[in-house]
Amino acid sequence: MTKGRTVPSLPTHTFKDSGITVSLRKLSPFTGDLIGRSLRKERPAPEPPVNLVQYGDGMPVQEKNTADPAYLQAMQEYDVWIAAEAGRRLMNLVIEEAIVIKPEDIDADEVKRVRASMAKIGAPIDAENDDREVYIRYVCIATQEDLEELIAAATRRSQPTEAAIAENVLAFQGNVSGA
Repeated sequence: MTKGRTVPSLPTHTFKDSGITVSLRKLSPFTGDLIGRSLRKERPAPEPPVNLVQYGDGMPVQEKNTADPAYLQAMQEYDVWIAAEAGRRLMNLVIEEAIVIKPEDIDADEVKRVRASMAKIGAPIDAENDDREVYIRYVCIATQEDLEELIAAATRRSQPTEAAIAENVLAFQGNVSGA
């Protein structure tokens, strides 16, 4: 019994390119923020260099130089790492926690085929990856678009329809003139 709430049945998600349908738990909108904060604690941003600056006749003052080219490069690399690692962790969370699939719904023949194909080309799938994970990662998610749509489906209530997009585009047509 769930206290204080009615739990609706889980929504389904159909991967457009593989055509496979799974049940999907939604993730809280705070999930991404928590992942980002955790990453920043795990690996803090680089500190800018400190330069000695002389103002007038007084004693020199130490100031952080946030315009230093090496620091700017380090911050750019840090931001890229944060975005990539946050995306990777969110993707793993969606695959591991959001997708609900019954063991009998896993296509064991496809899992076996994918494992054999990857081994044959010299890129074997780790034995620690169970059939569920292999099925989701390599069979259900057939394309990059499937992956992007899955993450969007797990983190948003709905996707805008083509009709809704077209309607909103029409609402913004018109000339905007400067006064």
